[in-house]
Amino acid sequence: MRTLPFRKVDAFATDASTGNPAGVVQLAATDDLSVADMLRLAAELQGYVNEVAFLAPQGERLALRFFPAEREVEFCGHATIAALHDLLATDTSWRARPVVEIITRKGILAVENQLAAEDTVYITAPAPAPPVAATAPPAGSLAEAPGLPPAALDGTHPADVVNAGLETLLVPVASLDALLALAPDSAVLRAFCLE
Repeated sequence: MRTLPFRKVDAFATDASTGNPAGVVQLAATDDLSVADMLRLAAELQGYVNEVAFLAPQGERLALRFFPAEREVEFCGHATIAALHDLLATDTSWRARPVVEIITRKGILAVENQLAAEDTVYITAPAPAPPVAATAPPAGSLAEAPGLPPAALDGTHPADVVNAGLETLLVPVASLDALLALAPDSAVLRAFCLE
């Protein structure tokens, strides 16, 4: 049986919040695991962490891949922060670098090492871009899927789909009160998003 170094790291944790959990698996090389193996591990860890970041050195850079339970995503901000904070805090060969470049499916991005001064890392996230051939759904279904009354939509701004590593539907809501009153049915919302 093969074993891999794994850590659960809570990004954005504070005294008042446990943060957003990510799994971090350090590999010796980018081809150490197949995509099928990465997906299997992410599925096994579902509920324990939200995403798993697999990182491996690639020359002077680090290659990162991100897997929630169902499919690979091109970029994941909290998993990047978790993986790089953990690596820089525990690996002396990377700790002294003021900037670490990472290779993701969204391109090469910079991570600023501020562990010594602030106990944090700052990442450069990929610029959001519209995905190829994406179209926003009709306005009625935009309101129905999350459980909003149609009047709660902000008609002055169009709904849109952007991609900063994961395709995300942006739905303009007219007021903070309408947003705070949301109580979506997760099965309905999931079916809508998959459609």
